[in-house]
Amino acid sequence: MAAGGVDVSLASLLRRVLPGGWGRRPSPSQVLDWSSIQPFGVPGESVRLRRGHTELHRMRAADLADLLESLGRAERRELLEGLEPETAADALEEMNPHDLNDLLRDAPVQQAADLVAAMESDEAVEALREMPEEERSELLDAMSEVRGAELGALLEYDEETAGGYMTSRLVRLHSERTVADAIAAVRADAARGETPAGVVVVDDDGALVDDVSLVELLGVDPSTPLGRVVGAPWPVTVPLGAGLEDVVERMTDNRGSSVLVVDDRNRPVGRILADDVVDALVHQDDRRWPWQRRAGSAS
Repeated sequence: MAAGGVDVSLASLLRRVLPGGWGRRPSPSQVLDWSSIQPFGVPGESVRLRRGHTELHRMRAADLADLLESLGRAERRELLEGLEPETAADALEEMNPHDLNDLLRDAPVQQAADLVAAMESDEAVEALREMPEEERSELLDAMSEVRGAELGALLEYDEETAGGYMTSRLVRLHSERTVADAIAAVRADAARGETPAGVVVVDDDGALVDDVSLVELLGVDPSTPLGRVVGAPWPVTVPLGAGLEDVVERMTDNRGSSVLVVDDRNRPVGRILADDVVDALVHQDDRRWPWQRRAGSAS
């Protein structure tokens, strides 16, 4: 006899604990197809699965994060080993900071470094800030030289400023480069699992000229220099030292989905997306006492 499914209803539970024939009929709407259930291993035994967790790749990042938070150390490790680094990194970005910190500190150094390196820069920096300095340095050293240097530089910025929660990954091209060059650069980023918000156009000094959206590139002759594509509306910018309130104000006033962060010479150094602002606001609220949160929402 083979199992076709499992009844997870309350009636099924009561059928097992109460005498008599109560609840003998299954609840079809509460029956899980057995073929959709993915095992992890047997607690207390060193059992390795021969087939991958194929269904896990179809789960949303937030659901994977909930699953990781509910598992024990051994099961977490097995699950992470069965996921692609990019998929795992997306899930880690959705995890509770405390659980994420525990997961990274439990994992082997190289695995933890690979996971953090695959995360979005702002999320990676936030995760690294939660770790003791010695462990943080160990992870940075285990990354590629370029990625470790990039995240190390972001960690130098005050976490309460624009520099502290921006991502430094930009598609940045000189105004003399062509639309074809821009499209190729965007595709290269997409192949690495990144989704650029636009193409940052700069002049000979590296100063910002414009932030060209991907929509603006559609239908334009590929040989057209980017300098001929630029124009109003001009990009919204904030300085590296801008506070969260300033960033929110600039973004809402201009109804944009992102702002560019520039240095004192107007050179673009990063981008802050709308979801980065939301994350920063949530993180800021988490650091307040409960009565402060209630007072803030009441005002």
